[in-house]
Amino acid sequence: MSSVVYAVVIFVLSVLFLGAQSQIPMLGPCPGDKLPTQANFDMQKYMGIWYEYYRNFILFELGDKCSRANYTLQPDGKIKVVNTGEKAIFGTKNVAFGEAYAPDPADASKLIAKVGGGPESPYWVLATDYENYSVVYLCVDKRIPGLPMFPWRKEILWVLSRSREDFSAELLAEINEKIDRLNITRKFLMRTDQTNCSDGPETESTKMKFIPAQSAKRPPTISFNEI
Repeated sequence: MSSVVYAVVIFVLSVLFLGAQSQIPMLGPCPGDKLPTQANFDMQKYMGIWYEYYRNFILFELGDKCSRANYTLQPDGKIKVVNTGEKAIFGTKNVAFGEAYAPDPADASKLIAKVGGGPESPYWVLATDYENYSVVYLCVDKRIPGLPMFPWRKEILWVLSRSREDFSAELLAEINEKIDRLNITRKFLMRTDQTNCSDGPETESTKMKFIPAQSAKRPPTISFNEI
């Protein structure tokens, strides 16, 4: 088997695997520090509830609606994360707990988040006005075994809102323009259903599934290749 055919086979298998894992596989490496994030990021102003407005297709979230995140800054500087959502078909509510932190406090827009039983993952705030919207990006570098000359990456893009309501046409155009200027594709984005949602307390009940966060160690720097 030629190296080119091998690369294609491995990439296709990776695409199928990542489709089940949720991330969008893309050719080429992550942009890394070349990708600008929110300047002068104010972590305190960012805290509170954010509703998922757009996200890339995520298989394990198929049928989910009413997704939201609640961020609370802790005394030690970490961020408590509570993610909630509802299964539209079954009417059940899922709750996942976790935490996030900034490895470099001087660049606090580049966070590391760990929620539920998942791995530590980049949570980069690309743009936000704190009061209406936030654009969040996750990207992890990957390599085809034995073929380092064929780099690829898995990525997720989210657009979050402070409200369940639709953005105005003007604000949505502004957000789309910001994403386009960063040279990140919007073609995989899906609108999250935020209608007929029940915002009950985040406490245990028969209609809630709790996923405890595993303790996360703080690495000295963000390492995309280790995630």
